[in-house]
Amino acid sequence: MLPLEIIGGCFTYITSTDRVPTVTDAASSGSEGVFLAIFHVTTSSSRQFFVAHPDLQQTITIDASTPIPTVLHYLSVHSQVADLTEQLSRVSQGPPTAVARTGLSDVFRMTLIDSTQVAVKCLRQHDPKHVKRTARELSIWSKLKHRNVLELQGLAVFQGCLAMVSPWMAYGSVNSVLKKWPNTKRLPLCLQLAHAIEFLHAEEVIHGDIKGDNLVMDKDGTLKLTDFGLAIMDEAVLRFSHTDPGGGTNRWMAPELYGEDPQRSREADVYAMGMILGCSRNTGNKEIITGEVPFREIKAGHAVGWAVARERRIPEVPELAADGASGQDTMVHSLLKWCWRYDPNQRPSARMVVSLLESLIQG
Repeated sequence: MLPLEIIGGCFTYITSTDRVPTVTDAASSGSEGVFLAIFHVTTSSSRQFFVAHPDLQQTITIDASTPIPTVLHYLSVHSQVADLTEQLSRVSQGPPTAVARTGLSDVFRMTLIDSTQVAVKCLRQHDPKHVKRTARELSIWSKLKHRNVLELQGLAVFQGCLAMVSPWMAYGSVNSVLKKWPNTKRLPLCLQLAHAIEFLHAEEVIHGDIKGDNLVMDKDGTLKLTDFGLAIMDEAVLRFSHTDPGGGTNRWMAPELYGEDPQRSREADVYAMGMILGCSRNTGNKEIITGEVPFREIKAGHAVGWAVARERRIPEVPELAADGASGQDTMVHSLLKWCWRYDPNQRPSARMVVSLLESLIQG
């Protein structure tokens, strides 16, 4: 058992105890010393519970070996995210069935005790490394409060995995909405996405995987950005062992992300936003304006990297090349090409994209 003195003045005594709380579990990170202490407290009524103290200021490090209970305690207290494990387990819902699947995750539609419907996302494989990945996403997501960012409602241990709980979006992805209602005005949706990315960048967060599948729609028509599994945040209290700085999804990745030392960046986010905003209009419903995924003519996703990084190709926008293209179409095309500049330093900021889209909408 570790001595209480290791946390010094960071501990605040709990008044309803018969004895001084003792540290029953702690983890260390090399020379940084203790980064998390869990206290075993006995109250006057003999009830026992655990408290992870919220005022610890040391850098927190989570790696693949960090136990799920330790991660759960830290995130629920430090990041002020509700632990919904008990609520999910107490509601009789039958065997859970995934309603959506991504590359690494399953999403389940569940109901809380108060009848609120939620989406529960957990990584499919039971790998210790995935605990770190989920904790990392939870830590960043918990700090983001914006109308165009999907709310993190809580966390839970679900089917033995650390899981993320968010409001259930009945309308599903923006791609599904546009397929069902193809006459939906697109530019206001583009502006909402730009607002979301502008907010993230102002908060020192880089998303790293912006694409149509990571945009969902609320019943009131509000677009919300989700999936922060590849996001990075500057000056974060919570630290993680090494994670590949590159990544993303091929068709939306900027040219520099295919290099030897890929680094996710604001400029790469803007490039990906441009891929969502337009490729070819009125031919389908895969992206907001475009109707198609980027580089639809290239069948193999991995081949996109060569086309983008070596051949410096950008998506085709054939309708805008035809005679009679409107002034608004021409301006949108110019904005897209600006976002797709090969040199990241020549791309606009998210703030600039917001301003241009506002001007286009206002006429």
